[in-house]
This record gives sequence, structure tokens and C-alpha cells, in this order.
Amino acid sequence: MHVGTIVRALVGIALLCAGFAIAAGIDQPALSGNSAFLLSAQQLKQQEDLARNGNCDAALKVSHYYSFGQHKLAKALLWLRLAARCPNANAKAELVYMLLQQPRQVDVANEIDRLVAELKPIDAAQALAVEQEVNRSRAAAH
Repeated sequence: MHVGTIVRALVGIALLCAGFAIAAGIDQPALSGNSAFLLSAQQLKQQEDLARNGNCDAALKVSHYYSFGQHKLAKALLWLRLAARCPNANAKAELVYMLLQQPRQVDVANEIDRLVAELKPIDAAQALAVEQEVNRSRAAAH
């Protein structure tokens, strides 16, 4: 799959997650363009250190930095997997959408199924939307 397609899909996911946050009443500062995903070297190191010490929000921020700010999808996937270890519905959903862009493999399919199952008790509505997208993607692959 073309990197541009993956990047567009990830931007769409970020916008979708921002929409969920707005609908939930979570305050977010106004940001424009890629500024939301840009970090200085010092900020990146700080966020990576926090993420390695279990801060899931920091792991998600680092994932977004690599995904949207740097277009380094392999690194983004690594940090997103770390963020999805926490009970964060958006991180789990983003990881599912990113994994759907990966080559079809049994271990990836199993990881997707596990994430959807983990998502259900956290946010049933989001889990349903993610599960429907997984089913559409799998049906299209056949």
C-alpha cells in the first residue's frame, strides 16, 4: 500500500479521535496543521522517557509524532502498541486501523481481534464502529 494512502488514513483516524474527544467534552487546545504532531528533540526525549515509564498519553503523543509529523510508520506502530496497552479506547482503535494497513498475517489478525475485544468494555460504541471497519476490511481482502 502506498505511504500516502496510509498517512491519509492515519490523519482521518486522528480527526475521528479528536471528534470523539470533542463529543465527550474533553478540552483540547486549538492546534493547526502538523503543529499538533511536532516536538523538539528535548520534548521528544521527555515524552519517550515518560512513555517507557508507563505514561500511555506520552506513548500516544510519540506515536503521533512519528506517524503524522515524521511519516515513520514503523516507529509510530511501536509507540502506538505501547499506548494501546493502557485502557485507552482511542489508542486501541488507532492501532487497529493502523494494523489494518499492514500485510495480512495471522499474528496481525489475532492482534486486531484482541484489541477489539479489549475495546468492548471500555467503549462499546467505538468498539462496534471499529469491529465493523475490521469486517469491511477483511471482506474486501477476500
